[in-house]
Amino acid sequence: MTNQEFIELIHSSKMDLLWNKLANGVTKYFRTRVVGSYNIPLKGPGIIAANHSGFCGFDVVVLSHVIREASERQAKILAHAAYFDFSKLLRMVSESFGMRKASIDNGTDVLHQGELLLVFPEAEEGNFKSSRQMYDLQTFRTGFIRMAIKTRSPIIPALVIGAEESHFNLGSIDLSAYMKNLRLPLPVNVIPLPAKWQIKFLKPISMRKYKIEDADDQKLVAEIAETIQGRMQVELIKLAKARKTIYV
Repeated sequence: MTNQEFIELIHSSKMDLLWNKLANGVTKYFRTRVVGSYNIPLKGPGIIAANHSGFCGFDVVVLSHVIREASERQAKILAHAAYFDFSKLLRMVSESFGMRKASIDNGTDVLHQGELLLVFPEAEEGNFKSSRQMYDLQTFRTGFIRMAIKTRSPIIPALVIGAEESHFNLGSIDLSAYMKNLRLPLPVNVIPLPAKWQIKFLKPISMRKYKIEDADDQKLVAEIAETIQGRMQVELIKLAKARKTIYV
């Protein structure tokens, strides 16, 4: 079987239905409550910027499913280079599920095509951090700001509550000596605990007041990223504290 034949097999009509049922099942397992889905653009480009938590990526699965259910749009996902550089087959499989290798050029291309782009500005530092830092946002990278300015795309902050309590993590091992930005998590549990999740989409942030050349102003994009991170941090803490229970 060739790589292309394998891709066609895993995306047959029956398999696509199965993937959707699995994503829906995961979303229901966490009893996910969605707030503010009306903030997801129904057309045109948009960057959905979310906090990253839970070492094995269930937040990506649930967010993608929720976005698709709310907007009938399939968001492309900027993902770690490991999904694309280890093997040709893994790259093809990743791309077939809407993942794109994380880079400003790839993200900009997606937005220029009028699509939604799902990003995690904390990168792996977010979902691989120690659970002692639960809901403490790690420093945002600024690439998503540059992409938004270059393409005049709005940024829709998305908050995920509950993933931190589904998977506990001790921290991570830095393997960047072997591959750029490569880290391996040290999870406490592999099977996710049934914490109740909440996903909240905040009001879109317009980038239209900036000039395209502003994307190259490192100080400006850092300030914008810091402002958005601060806003998300305040809202995350507020939502986490407002919960009456976590598992029941």
